[in-house]
Amino acid sequence: MADYVLPATYGLMTAGLVTSAFGQAQAGKAAEKAAKFNAEMSRRETSMAIEAQIRRSRLQRSTNITQVAKSGVRLSGSPLVEIAESQFQNIRQIGMIRDAGEIEAEIYKMRGDTARAASRMGIASSVLRGAGQLGSLAVKNA
Repeated sequence: MADYVLPATYGLMTAGLVTSAFGQAQAGKAAEKAAKFNAEMSRRETSMAIEAQIRRSRLQRSTNITQVAKSGVRLSGSPLVEIAESQFQNIRQIGMIRDAGEIEAEIYKMRGDTARAASRMGIASSVLRGAGQLGSLAVKNA
């Protein structure tokens, strides 16, 4: 065998090892970045949904008060209880929207953390596999 084949093989295997490890690192960074972006978008969407629910709540309250006033009924007793109950339901809905948004954002964050960890494991796996292959080739050719 030519004298340059073995060193060239070592060089190519080392280059493959480095390329594989680099690719794993880049894939992990990209997945983590995407997860962070998705978490931020989830937070923004949640904020917009809460604002929309607050607007609907205010409109509903105003409509209810206007209807009670038009009917000539005093705003006490049953009509007031109905308006208060409606407001309570709206506040509950806002809380549910907020909680769901926080959970979704946390899930995205966890996906990013998992992608980062998987990337590190992939890098370690590439390095160990490459080192094993290089070692095996060295033993065969010793």
